[in-house]
Amino acid sequence: PPQIKQLQNLKILNLSHNAITELPPEIFELKNLKTLNLSHNKISNISIDIQKLKSLNQLILSNNEISSIPNEINQLSSVTQIDLSNNRIQNLPDNIGDGLESCEEINANNNVIVHVPASIAKMPRLKNLKLNNNSIVDFPNEILSDSTVCFIEIENNVLPEDKFRSLDGYEKVNIVKEEKEELTNL
Repeated sequence: PPQIKQLQNLKILNLSHNAITELPPEIFELKNLKTLNLSHNKISNISIDIQKLKSLNQLILSNNEISSIPNEINQLSSVTQIDLSNNRIQNLPDNIGDGLESCEEINANNNVIVHVPASIAKMPRLKNLKLNNNSIVDFPNEILSDSTVCFIEIENNVLPEDKFRSLDGYEKVNIVKEEKEELTNL
């Protein structure tokens, strides 16, 4: 409702489990908002106005119908946690790591992500990167060698055998290669 913009001192907004289909534009006027939980809704698009939430620490968009993330998400310089799990996201923005100076965790499990942007290696505080159950075919070496990431989950993806082997030796990477066997006639 439009009246929500009058709550300028609001710190936590939990609108989870509400069948919301789009973000009300008034949310982006809540300049002191620290936590925004929009999980378990029917949201398909995130407005570029997300960048206006400069005080946001926690962004929870899990269990929606989101297929893409706007480039402007990288302007959330105060955010420490982003949960994008259980959506339909195909790609993370190439520039995602060019901002997000405070981000410590990204959870993008259970999407259809194919490529992981190398810019993630530029995130100075990122510790946990969760990418399980996607369609990832390549993983940038920069994230392994040039980043602060301590723990990477990349189980159940479609990494080619050579890339899988190159990741396997890193302590910070938790990988389970899904082996699929064809059943033959008994």
